[in-house]
Amino acid sequence: MGKLLYAVGLVAMALGAFLVYSSLRHAAQIDDVVMLLGAPVVMSGITLLLYGTLLVFLGRVLALMTQMAKKTIWLDAGDGELIKCPKCAQQLRVPVGKAGSVNCPKCGNKFETETATPLVRGLKRS
Repeated sequence: MGKLLYAVGLVAMALGAFLVYSSLRHAAQIDDVVMLLGAPVVMSGITLLLYGTLLVFLGRVLALMTQMAKKTIWLDAGDGELIKCPKCAQQLRVPVGKAGSVNCPKCGNKFETETATPLVRGLKRS
């Protein structure tokens, strides 16, 4: 989603810059530029530039947040189980009941794991 917002923002910025440039390149004097700034085409171009900039910014932030969430999902596991990466022995906190692949944030190794379900985990402690 972040990459899509980023791409749409870039297109909006390019279209806005084209509208502003194509309108203002014919202005010969400063009075013409001031008068053209009120023209609907120029105002639409400026609006597209502003919204495009906002979309690029939001797209980049969303992409970074998604990337961070993928790398640090184990930090939000609460009272999950600690497992070790088979490649680098980094300890990872995996949510209880997780079954499937896990990415090690340190070495990037992807491996399969399965933690105990909450009910079984509770029974193990007693």
